[in-house]
Amino acid sequence: VVSAASKWRAGARKKAMRRKLSDYLDQVKGNHDDVLDTVLRNISAWNFDVFEVAKLAPNAPLVFIGYMMYMSSNLSAAFRISDAKLLAFLTEVDRGYLQNPYHNRLHGTDVAHSMHHLLSSGGLSRHMTNWQHLAALTSALCHDLGHFALTNPFLTETHHEVALTYYNRSPLESMHISM
Repeated sequence: VVSAASKWRAGARKKAMRRKLSDYLDQVKGNHDDVLDTVLRNISAWNFDVFEVAKLAPNAPLVFIGYMMYMSSNLSAAFRISDAKLLAFLTEVDRGYLQNPYHNRLHGTDVAHSMHHLLSSGGLSRHMTNWQHLAALTSALCHDLGHFALTNPFLTETHHEVALTYYNRSPLESMHISM
């Protein structure tokens, strides 16, 4: 049974998140009311539409959705991550994705949201420590950083600098994790 105090704390937490994201959205010139309503209402649902958020906030959907995933999972509180540090981290992750047709920031956001859903609504997080939950969500969010739309075999066969740097052993994955 959920107590009235728990409901009040959850409501206060949502208001604080909304205020912080609203301030951030003002900085990137987005239409923040629509974005915030969409993200706050559906963040843990499987049918959450990452692409809709991208239409509403084309400048930084990864930042908004990422912020809500960390906050709704209580990871920020568990690890004492300040809003400023979390937003700075997510902004850097957003910048690390290149503009290509598939392995872009929207793909990273979509994969991270799928992980968030499995962890929260799917019940997977009940069997994990906070560290494991943080690692799973952060890994999903960052899994294709810097991907420039070429395959590992192509990089290896052409003796690309990335393949040589990582000794032809999963060069793209090695590059992503080193970022």
